[in-house]
Amino acid sequence: MKTEKVRVGVIGVAVQRHPQVHLRALKSMEDVELVAFCDVDGATLERACKEYGVKDGFLSHRQMLEKAQMDAVWVVCNWRFTHEVALDCLKAGVNSFLEKPPGLSAQECRELAEAAEKSACKAMVGFNRRFNCVISEARRLVEGGGATGPEGSDVIRVVHSDYGKGQSSAVLRDRQGRPVPPILVDALHHVDCIRYICGEVEEVMSANACHYSENLDSFHAIIKFKNGSIGQINSNYHALKVERLSLFARNAWACVEGIHDQISGGKVYVNGCWHDLKGEALMGRTDVVGFWDECRHFINCVKEDKPVAYPASNLREAVKTMELVEAILAGG
Repeated sequence: MKTEKVRVGVIGVAVQRHPQVHLRALKSMEDVELVAFCDVDGATLERACKEYGVKDGFLSHRQMLEKAQMDAVWVVCNWRFTHEVALDCLKAGVNSFLEKPPGLSAQECRELAEAAEKSACKAMVGFNRRFNCVISEARRLVEGGGATGPEGSDVIRVVHSDYGKGQSSAVLRDRQGRPVPPILVDALHHVDCIRYICGEVEEVMSANACHYSENLDSFHAIIKFKNGSIGQINSNYHALKVERLSLFARNAWACVEGIHDQISGGKVYVNGCWHDLKGEALMGRTDVVGFWDECRHFINCVKEDKPVAYPASNLREAVKTMELVEAILAGG
């Protein structure tokens, strides 16, 4: 891009956590200009425009795409509408950042990928555990641990994940009132994180259950990857709000976790030495879980005209994660 500032529009500006963390991140960047907001609720839209100094507010995302001059758009609306809204943005040729889930099926994600490729615009899915500094540092230490061990280097061979949402709310439903398994909305983050660490999937074994609601709310899978690594995921929507990842390699082990929040600390054992990981100490700031960093990554891709690639998830990467979720759901 030739312009000094990236002109950004945001679709979905409610007071819930996801829109707000993205808005604050974007507002903090000197080379970003927030030029347009969209929300279906007029009062919410007016409040956000006033708070962030945005002049152009729209109740319709289609009207926003028609009238606003944007280099990129953040689609952080309710997950039930992400596929429809993002598809319109990509067909309009606007570089698009999507909060997860990027649709409610692998097929919907493929449609988005095809639309992005056809319009030659950039698209990135907000799987922010890929940018969590504690997870990244634990992975770096564990992967490097074997290199100094007596048997030479090695890769991470087992990743174990525990994910609980800590909610006892009603069954999640899509816009047509059909039940939606919560692994598609929440634990999807950890499914992607395991695949991000271990690579291409070879085989999936799973068992799921309805423990506390009429819909599936408990998901358990063992995943064999093509490189020989094994991933394990345990997720219960109604359990304690907790996130935990354990990483195993030769001469190395890590356990990182967050209680009542995302992963923000942990311990690593490498070749007889212990390392304490604390997100704020690693980053030198309080935002350590990846929201700011994923936003910065996409802004850089747009500004420097670079493809969305590793460690980020483009839509083709997201299709693979959605396919893994569907394989877990198919296991029973």
